[in-house]
Amino acid sequence: MKTLLYIIIAFLSIQIKAQTNLGINTDAPTTTVDVNGTMRVRNIATPQPYNSSDLLVWADGGILKTTDKNKVFPTVPTQTGTLMSDGTNVIVAPEFEVQMSNDQSFTSSTPSVISNLNVEILDNLEEIGLYGFQNGTFKVDNAGYYSVFFNLQVNNTANNNPVFGIWDDAAGKWITSTNDYYSAIITNPNYTAEKLQSYTIYTSVKLEANKTYSVRAKTSSGTVTIKKLSSGSTGEGPVTQIAIRRIS
Repeated sequence: MKTLLYIIIAFLSIQIKAQTNLGINTDAPTTTVDVNGTMRVRNIATPQPYNSSDLLVWADGGILKTTDKNKVFPTVPTQTGTLMSDGTNVIVAPEFEVQMSNDQSFTSSTPSVISNLNVEILDNLEEIGLYGFQNGTFKVDNAGYYSVFFNLQVNNTANNNPVFGIWDDAAGKWITSTNDYYSAIITNPNYTAEKLQSYTIYTSVKLEANKTYSVRAKTSSGTVTIKKLSSGSTGEGPVTQIAIRRIS
């Protein structure tokens, strides 16, 4: 009887070794262990060495695999700003939101920096120790397309075409600007309120990394003053602001 038992055990051992895949409720297993039915795992031993970024997931066809958990649950950066994907990671888009500290006047036909654009509502490049936005000039740390929203309110002493926009300091030219005719001059002597006109740029531009850009203004005649606040009998609030954010 013992001899027969040994023969059976030896035969089963040979069969198990010869069997590449193990099937439960299936005669044709397609993986090392193929379970045709439900499964309960009572305990999973911690592998050595343990990779804390590994995540156990069910892949297509019910195959159990490990994957990088950051691909399933991206790590949220600690910077302030708008989240974007660069195709590989979730990052905070470089972003500036800046207002005027005081009114600023211009009389030159040469584009001059709007240096009073220095009240930073948001500058997440400066948060991580990069150049960011400083007194009307700025740099970005990654080349790409950036959304630009620039709104300003101005007072002008003459009907002309003032120009406002973003200047490439190295190339010495505008990369985006607006130069609408200033038509807020009122000749009625009984009208004593300040004559104001608003200008807006909303566009996207390509910026290069570590290159200096500046926000500038010029006028062909008279004096143009960029206003910090819009005010009236019902109240006042900030009116001139520039917002720049990477979008791709």
